Order: sequence, then structure tokens, then C-alpha cells
Amino acid sequence: MGVDPANLSDRQWGMIEKEQRKPFGKRAKTNAEIQHEKTTRTERAIHNQFINFCRRHGIDYWHSDPTKKSSIGVGLPDFDCRRNNRGICIEFKVWPGKLTATQLTKFDELRSHGNDVYVCTQTEENDAYSEATRLVAKFFNLSVYEQSQSRGNE
Repeated sequence: MGVDPANLSDRQWGMIEKEQRKPFGKRAKTNAEIQHEKTTRTERAIHNQFINFCRRHGIDYWHSDPTKKSSIGVGLPDFDCRRNNRGICIEFKVWPGKLTATQLTKFDELRSHGNDVYVCTQTEENDAYSEATRLVAKFFNLSVYEQSQSRGNE
């Protein structure tokens, strides 16, 4: 007589190594793992939108993939955007994600050197992509972007 996997709690699934849970499929994922996957998918989608925005407006950018360990340096913002010898840094977070202690330290360091660093958080009340594009459009004085936004509101 065995244990019915359908009756295992989230805590019990969490106590089983991931490799051993694989044969059970999605039902063997913990709530925290499901939330992490959802957050990562959302952040990746926001990054893709923002990359397209940068390309449309001639903004050069350095970007960190949210699905992989950073190769550009621990604690750095997701995007470093450059245009006409000016730069602005953007970090995207999806609620309930928060900045790490390393990010807080690095962002403070960047700001102390005169860099503009912003954190745009996706919540039910706030659209991180819209917030970031507004910040970047204002920073680079993108009048074309502002005109297209005002037309959309008419």
C-alpha cells in the first residue's frame, strides 16, 4: 500500500527532490515554484516589450536575461539604456518580487556616481512597461513617443 500523490500537501511535495517529482508532472510543483515560473514568464514578456520599445526609438541597451544567472555582474539593473551620450538604468520587478540586498547596494552606488536608476514594478495597479517607457521617453526627450501617446488618449 503506497501513498496517493494526489493527497500530498504543498509542504510534502516541497520535501521531495525536484528530480524525483518529475514523473508526476505539474501537480508535483509547489505553489512557490508555480509562482516563480509565472513571475519569470511575466518579467520576460515585459523585457521583450521594452526591447522592442528601445529598438523603435533608436535606444542602445544592455540587457540581462531574467531567466538566467546574470553574466554582466551581480546586482546590476536589467537594462542600461543609452542614447546621445546619456544613460538611464531600468530594473523590472514583478510583484511580489523585491530587490535583493546586493541590488539595493549596487543601485545606491550607481546613483552616487550620478546615474539614473529606476525600479518599475508590475502589480495589478501598476503597469511596469508603461512606467518604464514614460521614464525613458522623458529622460531622452522622445517627442515622437509623447505625440503618439497623446493621440492614443484622444
